[in-house]
Amino acid sequence: AAAQAAAAQAKPAVAAAALAAPDLPRDTTSLSEFDAMQWLTACGIPTAPHGLARDADEAVRIAEGIGYPVAVKLCSPDILHKSDVGGVVLNVADAQAVRAAFAQVQAAAANHGSPARFDGALVAGMVRGWGELMVGVRRDPVFGLVALAGIGGTAVEIFRQTAFGLAPLTHARACTMLRASRAEALLCGHRGHPAVDADAVAEVLVRVSQAAAALGPRLDTLEINPLIVTAQGVVAADAVVTLHAGDGIND
Repeated sequence: AAAQAAAAQAKPAVAAAALAAPDLPRDTTSLSEFDAMQWLTACGIPTAPHGLARDADEAVRIAEGIGYPVAVKLCSPDILHKSDVGGVVLNVADAQAVRAAFAQVQAAAANHGSPARFDGALVAGMVRGWGELMVGVRRDPVFGLVALAGIGGTAVEIFRQTAFGLAPLTHARACTMLRASRAEALLCGHRGHPAVDADAVAEVLVRVSQAAAALGPRLDTLEINPLIVTAQGVVAADAVVTLHAGDGIND
């Protein structure tokens, strides 16, 4: 890995540009999905239309503003893997179902094994696509920020089709990661689906890595899964961000 990193840095390449990511609270070590999605949106990363509902009535208003069907998801910085506790309801088709989904995710927070803050429910549009990618950045104790990209979705830990690169990524490295992980195959058009601009998808990967790098030593992990492939490009449908408190790992 060290030899590959050195070889990559020795090649002529356009340096990765800096990105001014919005500041995050110093006293938090994880973001709720709503806060994570808001942060990604502010960084210029495409996200599914979404809103935060504090009660069932507000959830219905948000859903009707977005348009059915929607996803209703538990929003808490203390529960990052929401589906594991029954905190995700997909393809919610009408107001009555939204109310039931809000009650379900609220109960999931209350029944969690340890005390969990309930910020409300994230109501998001169901993004229609034909493939799922994963992109993330993690802080390695030796190499620093390491970006990963590849096939995403619920089976990501089974197939393990991912590739890695030092963050922030150059455009060329992002393209190489899409090819090496075989994620590029989802962009080429198959079974009636149109081809998607691979360069544009690579630029989204670059921007994600830049956003993570802009946080400096505060970042622990950033994960977008799934990043859904659509005719218009890729759209983040879920995000997890964990942080080191204060100014970074040495605080």
